[in-house]
Amino acid sequence: MNRNKRIEISGVALKNGIEQPNLNGPQRTQYAMDNLSDEQWMIFNNLTVARRITIPLCNETHIKDCIQVLRDTARELDNLIKGRTHLVKQRNDTKLDELRKMTMAHLIVMGATNELKRRASPSKFGFDNGSFMGVR
Repeated sequence: MNRNKRIEISGVALKNGIEQPNLNGPQRTQYAMDNLSDEQWMIFNNLTVARRITIPLCNETHIKDCIQVLRDTARELDNLIKGRTHLVKQRNDTKLDELRKMTMAHLIVMGATNELKRRASPSKFGFDNGSFMGVR
């Protein structure tokens, strides 16, 4: 997303109507697309700007599971970047397509974390609160 940062406005402030209170919803979205930086644009759309993978490594089985899940995740992310996905492209709206790719990348990484935690659990069904030994 190569968006020019013309002014420094918080994505949260724009979303909540603190900045530019006279704009309606579609106008506010267009204003955000035109003026927000990449990071603030993602925050405006309720996306976090970073994801991390929690990898439980307690024994050799966890290491083998980790290798398999990380390979699958890398393959899925590569397919996403190269455009070999089921996402329908919008005509003349590359910013929206990039936002969809970022959303899908977030979901892929979250899925990898959940899969690793599920495989590491003793029952192989995961923990009730989605954590592994207290790590969420």
